[in-house]
Amino acid sequence: LSSEAVFELMFDLQRLLPAVDELHIDLSLVLSGFDKVMRANESLRERVREMEEASGEEEEARRSLQTQLSMERSARIKQDHIEYMSRECSLNSMLSLQSVLIIMIILIIIMVVMEKIIIIIIIIIININNPNINNITINH
Repeated sequence: LSSEAVFELMFDLQRLLPAVDELHIDLSLVLSGFDKVMRANESLRERVREMEEASGEEEEARRSLQTQLSMERSARIKQDHIEYMSRECSLNSMLSLQSVLIIMIILIIIMVVMEKIIIIIIIIIININNPNINNITINH
């Protein structure tokens, strides 16, 4: 892996961060929508109570209320799941990016060390082949 490829990979990973942020924003918008639905359900429950008093059809109104409550519970469960998945997705993305960055740093260190070793080997070979040359030094 060349240093150019490593830096390109780092650049690509940095471009992924806004996508993760956009996903988080989109999930927040979905959660906001669920909040609106829950508020609307509360309003519907109030209207159902008024209908019970006005019409006297208590059993039918109770069934409607139960349906609305079930929908609200379902919406809350979905919202909780989306929040959980959002947190997990964000955490996993950050951990993956952190792991990739650590690997890239290790690869860069290995490349620098290998470059120094190759230079030392070249100097040793030059000194063996040309014993008259005195002490070639590395200026890095």
